[in-house]
Amino acid sequence: MPLEIEQNGAIGIVRIEGAINSGNSAKFQETMRDLLDDGAKSIILDLRELFYICSLGIGIIAKTRGELNEREGKLVLQSPREDIRKLLTMLRLDKIIPIADSREEALELSK
Repeated sequence: MPLEIEQNGAIGIVRIEGAINSGNSAKFQETMRDLLDDGAKSIILDLRELFYICSLGIGIIAKTRGELNEREGKLVLQSPREDIRKLLTMLRLDKIIPIADSREEALELSK
């Protein structure tokens, strides 16, 4: 699961490739924790290249969303593949975490 991290002002952007599974979810959690500890106001998760996510990964996303809400920040999911989008919808995460179809939309939603 390669992760590419960039900053756009106070917005942390994480591009995830491959899968988030039980073997690498700790790295994903550490990345989210580091962004929060470094003061990211909002986080965009670029999911274009994410092919699989386990329940641990979903939990990390939900926890990160909660921590950002406490700071009056936002978590935005960008460009998930159709199967990942269906999973997010089935879990009703789309009701509490905005899903953007482009980087521009994600940046706008993260303000």
